[in-house]
Amino acid sequence: MKQGYIHSSVGLVLLALTACGGGGGGSEVLPTVGIGSASIVEGDSGGTTSLVFNVTLNGVVDDSFPNATVDYTIQDGTATSVGNNPDYVLPNNGNTGRMTFSLGGATTKTITVTVNGDTFYEPDETLTVTLSNPLGLVIGTATATGTIVDDEPRLNDTGIALCANATQSGQACPQQSFPGQDAERGRDAQAVGNFGLVKQGDGADGFDFTKLDASGQSLANQTDTYANTPWDCVQDHVTGLFWEVKQTSGGGTLRDAAWTYSWYDTIHGNNNNGVAGTSNGGNCLGGQGCDTESYIAAVNGQSLCGFSDWRLPTREELRSIVDYEVASGALIDNNYFPNTQTATTNSGYWSSSQDQTTPANAWMMNFNNGQGASMAKSSTTNSWVRLVRGGQ
Repeated sequence: MKQGYIHSSVGLVLLALTACGGGGGGSEVLPTVGIGSASIVEGDSGGTTSLVFNVTLNGVVDDSFPNATVDYTIQDGTATSVGNNPDYVLPNNGNTGRMTFSLGGATTKTITVTVNGDTFYEPDETLTVTLSNPLGLVIGTATATGTIVDDEPRLNDTGIALCANATQSGQACPQQSFPGQDAERGRDAQAVGNFGLVKQGDGADGFDFTKLDASGQSLANQTDTYANTPWDCVQDHVTGLFWEVKQTSGGGTLRDAAWTYSWYDTIHGNNNNGVAGTSNGGNCLGGQGCDTESYIAAVNGQSLCGFSDWRLPTREELRSIVDYEVASGALIDNNYFPNTQTATTNSGYWSSSQDQTTPANAWMMNFNNGQGASMAKSSTTNSWVRLVRGGQ
């Protein structure tokens, strides 16, 4: 059977000519064209990246119609191509175009949009590309989604949901003489002001946590106390991080809240500022080294909450769980992070962040005052560890 095409008032018509005689002929199958979804990490301000969609031909273009075509349309979703700060730039031909698949030519074509980087935290954003008006082709997958993945670190708010005046803190917002305070912005303000802040879990003000058991499953009763139903980890839905929960002080377990550790890292080479720190300098469970490297290995060996990629948090990651509005005790949401240790000075939880001006020091976060402190890696008095996973 031979086939050909003619144009009519209703579009392109396929003519099938069946051979005369006893041969009978057969049916011709048009090739299929489809588009695949794509994603790209956004990048930083001033830079651009390319989001590339592949349009693929499955089959062979027939010699009776050697230049088959398909149109496409690019449409904004949550990502936009207009305005003062567009998320992406359309191709030179705009938001519509036509692709041609020729006899003996390439079977994959591409549609490329240019993604503009920025340094703003925002949800991942999307756009769509849709195929239409095939000539000499049949459309398989007609629509693809392009995802622009945000790469800025997710940050918790400060926990401060009340304002201050000249003499007192803990006052209702706003304070007319002192406008624009921290409590009037961000997730905390959304939570307190009933502005529709949606949480996956719960937590004070803008924090959003879920309690996990030793296997990484959510506790059935998220409001139960640690004394009734101890949990082992907390998932932070804002930052995407998973946090170790310390066990009761004096219990003599691996993750006892009272154990102390020296800072020690022989694994990351130059990342330790050329000073590995002090091995086995703290006071902890017998049979293991009382330093950060040994503790990380021990916890990963137990696959805490089903994970074996626990690490020291950065200073900023530790700061992200500080609740600066707590009136007394540890500056943290104790409904999710019980057994948090505090001391007034020269104390805190070790971070992986090091003092770039003093190679023998690393940074701690003090949950008594919510401040960071540069401490000698050999420090062991009131030098605790809370591990984290995810991020980076």
